[in-house]
Amino acid sequence: MMKKVFLYLLIFIFFIIGCTNKTDNKIHLTYSTWGSKSEIDTVKELIAVYEQDNPDIKIDLIHIPDNYFQKIHLLIASNLAPDIIFVNNLNAKLYIDANKFEPLNKYLGNSENISKKDFIENSFAPFTYYNKIYGIPRDISNLVIYYHKVIFDKYNVPYPDDNWTMDEFLKTAQKLTKDINNDKKIDILGVGFEKNSLFWLPFLWSNGGGILNDKGEIIIDNENSKCALQFYSDLRNKYHVAPKVDEQASLTTSQLFMQGKIAMHLCGRWCSLTYKKDKNLSWDVAKFPQGKNGSVVGLDVSGWAISSSSKHKREAWKFIEFLASEKSMEKFTESGLIIPSNKKVANSLIFLTPPPSNAKVFIEAINNAKATPVCEKYSEINDILNEKFEEFFNGKLNIDDIINKEMILKLNNLTDRGKD
Repeated sequence: MMKKVFLYLLIFIFFIIGCTNKTDNKIHLTYSTWGSKSEIDTVKELIAVYEQDNPDIKIDLIHIPDNYFQKIHLLIASNLAPDIIFVNNLNAKLYIDANKFEPLNKYLGNSENISKKDFIENSFAPFTYYNKIYGIPRDISNLVIYYHKVIFDKYNVPYPDDNWTMDEFLKTAQKLTKDINNDKKIDILGVGFEKNSLFWLPFLWSNGGGILNDKGEIIIDNENSKCALQFYSDLRNKYHVAPKVDEQASLTTSQLFMQGKIAMHLCGRWCSLTYKKDKNLSWDVAKFPQGKNGSVVGLDVSGWAISSSSKHKREAWKFIEFLASEKSMEKFTESGLIIPSNKKVANSLIFLTPPPSNAKVFIEAINNAKATPVCEKYSEINDILNEKFEEFFNGKLNIDDIINKEMILKLNNLTDRGKD
């Protein structure tokens, strides 16, 4: 199996070499990104415009739809790093610490086309380390509560407001959990359930916990974190307002929501794109409920970095300026997939036009959002937690069985501080 993977990656490297070894007297810039077909169509459209306006530049697009960072890692290790790398903050630090990304402060500071003030406040924070900016944000990712208006209306349950609490969230979910035909089987559940840390971290942050603190220390074992994890697990296993494994079966949370089998769920902007296609679905979004630390969701970003090994850094920056411009941001936003980092676009009808009617919630949630604290081996830490919490979220083990001294020692050894 490993030999097949290595062979596939080797073929991938030779493909990249073949795509970028051109002799047309133009400056070739390699640009890597992930993305769906519709997203890549937008990228290609923008590239065509840029090349027309800059006939001496050729953008060689490297679309990597899966295993993106595994392949980027291999390209960098093989001295074939793309000039421009689309990246998210959860994976960027690994390359920043290895000096693989170029600091962009001098470019941004001297730019006549884009300025830091054009962007939503704090959108640069997830890409900022050691007082240097290593990425220009394209979009912001956060989570909100999607709610099914028909189910709320049917059972006369008020829609969530901006100040609802975690207790009110639970009570709302309980009111919406229904055995319609009295056969002792739940037909509608109050809220969806996801086991990936992306979805349970807001519960921890809003309660003063987390996986890592801002100093890079493991805090998953503190009482605030454990209490919030227990509450999240209890939604499924104690209160039964969220689907258990057999109730969800092979359906996604979005499918359950669209079928009217759950009344609420936590998700990002990408769910809006799916729900907009169903003209018969009546839905909206609300802020994540408040814990003792308020309503705190992630402030994570994706954007453009320049490889420190690029031979065309100035030209790469000019292309990033184009991609980060207001007009380009409008094109990326039209798809409905992203929360744009550009302030004007985020507050324009391009983004705010319903549905959802309450789209401003995505922007307002940023005010108290938190950039996910990461370390070089954050993905390994995350993988361990997602695997270990499987039985806990299925109700087979309690929290202290999972978060024990052995686990914490293992996690500590994976942090930046564990190297000391």
